[in-house]
Amino acid sequence: MLAGFIYPVFGHWVWQGIDQGVPGGWLAQKGFVDFAGSTAVHSLGGWCSLATILVLGPRVGRFSTKRQFEDMASTDLPIGFLGAMLLWFGWFGFNGGSNLVFDANVANILSNTLMGGVAGVCTPVIALICLGRVINIKPMMNGALAGLVAITAGCHAYSTWGALLVGAIGSLVMLWSGDLLERYYLDDVVGAIPVHLAAGIWGTLAVGLCGDLTRLGTGLSRWGQLQAQISGVIACGLWSFAATLVCVLLLKKLSLLRVSPRHEYIGLNISEHGAVNAVESVYSIMKYHAQTGDLRRRVKADTFTEVGRIGEWYNQVIMALETAVTTNEAIINTALDGIVTLDQTNLMIQSVNPATLTIFGHEEGALLQQPIDKILVGKDGFSTKQLMAIAQSNKAVPMVGVHANGHHLPLEVMATLATAGKQPFFTMFFKDISVRQQAENELLASRAQEQAKSLALERALAQLKKTQAQLIQQERLAGQGQLVAGIAHEINNPMTFIHGNLEHAQQYVEELLAALEAYQDHSVGLPNEARMQLDETLEALDVDYIKTDYVKLFESMQVGTKRIRAIVKELRTFSRHDEASLKSVDVHTGLDSCLRLIARRLEATSKRGTITILKRYGQLPPVECYASELNRAFLHILTNAIDAFDNSGRQANVGPLSEPTIILQTRQLKTNIQISISNNGPHIPTDVLKKIFDPFFTTHPVGQATGLGCTISHQIVVGQHHGKLYCHSKEGGLTFFVIELPLT
Repeated sequence: MLAGFIYPVFGHWVWQGIDQGVPGGWLAQKGFVDFAGSTAVHSLGGWCSLATILVLGPRVGRFSTKRQFEDMASTDLPIGFLGAMLLWFGWFGFNGGSNLVFDANVANILSNTLMGGVAGVCTPVIALICLGRVINIKPMMNGALAGLVAITAGCHAYSTWGALLVGAIGSLVMLWSGDLLERYYLDDVVGAIPVHLAAGIWGTLAVGLCGDLTRLGTGLSRWGQLQAQISGVIACGLWSFAATLVCVLLLKKLSLLRVSPRHEYIGLNISEHGAVNAVESVYSIMKYHAQTGDLRRRVKADTFTEVGRIGEWYNQVIMALETAVTTNEAIINTALDGIVTLDQTNLMIQSVNPATLTIFGHEEGALLQQPIDKILVGKDGFSTKQLMAIAQSNKAVPMVGVHANGHHLPLEVMATLATAGKQPFFTMFFKDISVRQQAENELLASRAQEQAKSLALERALAQLKKTQAQLIQQERLAGQGQLVAGIAHEINNPMTFIHGNLEHAQQYVEELLAALEAYQDHSVGLPNEARMQLDETLEALDVDYIKTDYVKLFESMQVGTKRIRAIVKELRTFSRHDEASLKSVDVHTGLDSCLRLIARRLEATSKRGTITILKRYGQLPPVECYASELNRAFLHILTNAIDAFDNSGRQANVGPLSEPTIILQTRQLKTNIQISISNNGPHIPTDVLKKIFDPFFTTHPVGQATGLGCTISHQIVVGQHHGKLYCHSKEGGLTFFVIELPLT
């Protein structure tokens, strides 16, 4: 309905006959201008979106008070930003192509399109900084699109400054309208209404406010043009909103508009397509355990996937828990003390253990749904208040019980108040004092058994933490290696192409200039008018300046390409992505590669001076290792040293080293090599030093890095290379990280 009916009708009003140069639509005849569709395309879609969400309603939980009206979880933001950039790129064809002919005006259209997007992406950043808010990526993405939407209506009729102003105001309108939607509980998932409707309306009105009337060519005054633009906005809103509202209400009436709340809750990947993944499988088993209390089901374990490993250890935790629960049930069923649960409201017996039946001499089932007075003697009966007092005292209270044959029993009674779900209940414990010693022995035995089970559970949890640390390390190392190698590969190919063609480009320019000089020298015989025209052209070109400047230009371009090729070489040396297996490499090469990659971080800052690097390399033979992983270990240790200087907030001053200094020293031992990375920064406290290589230990505040650099380096050196990594630091001395690696 939208593409085949609603949009074509309004497009006819605006653009009919535009290819013939004769406006045929009634809006166009009134002077309404929408060059590339701020209203005809974007506002129309925004009106349709507004009508749809009004009928559709918000997503489940979007405006829940528990969420404090926070936005719901986002998808992959880098992919989303890439989509925004692709849209921006396509906008040049969208706006430039609307000129319908490739003439001189296309350059101005493309320039204004670019400026509108630039103003749109920068304005939210400036606004958020001024408001003291976090710079969120979503306003930047939507700001760029809002600026492009706003510039679309009059991109052929603005100056550069006008394009910047229209794009900036478009992004501000987008931010304001987004807050307005949330204020009225309207759930616009992707920001279609702020970006396309609000920015589109502004962009359409901006044609009348900021557009060059000469370029618009409607013959209207400024006020007349603004009236025409307002007419187009109102006509679009009435037509598209009403038509869409009818369609959406019909879909809702036919139950075709929205899935059921249950399907929305579990997700359409599962409800519509049955795409159950490993995470969903683990989640379903966990949910079953939580809802039923039946711990017999197990998660499918797979040693070769992350979720499978988690499932494997979760199964072990459940096995330990099941054993503990079974043990507790066995203790309750075999306990010599009587255990009874009571309904809090009427004090009726809900459950009893076998010992209770033995103590009071009743058969199974005889005490269920009976008042507590049936087995206890009280002067005035029992009340909830009395049992609450016993529970709060947390002490054994002497009481008298009634045996089934009528005789009384001396008892010690305790009570507790517990909750099963939302229903509170009392638990009462009865002890026959005559068998106190035997009961105490049984209790001690059960406690020892419980402690053993708890210890087994702690060991399983510790192993789970260790496995998680290994998974985090493996994922991070693999991602870093692929990223660095991919960047190096992607940069290397085009830069090699550019570098190789610079010489040819220089040669072509030189030949062109030589031909121009020859033509200038032999143009004596031309008529005076042609000669004067040639001289004016050459004077405008400033050929002499071009002759001197193009040489400098090509030299600077060659220097730049050489520098980029050097950086690519360093990235490839650091990542060694094509050397995943064991290789014999020069350790010094890896250290130098890391230093070059962090060279910028060594420069002076407002808190410290330039960090000096001292190299004291010894003679080392090639070492058989996983080169890329070892380089990452070096990089983690070096960046930790730089962070120590940056976070200390003071200049280093240790012995003769008055400036921040990092010392790299290598030497060969008998069967291995030793790499020492030391610095004169602040010392590491003893309590931190003891746990520095422990998994999940970090000194970083929440949100600042992962803090796993030392753990990952330790895993690389010790776990992968069977070497040693240790650290020692003293107040007033150097901090050393020492790596020892076997030669093979």
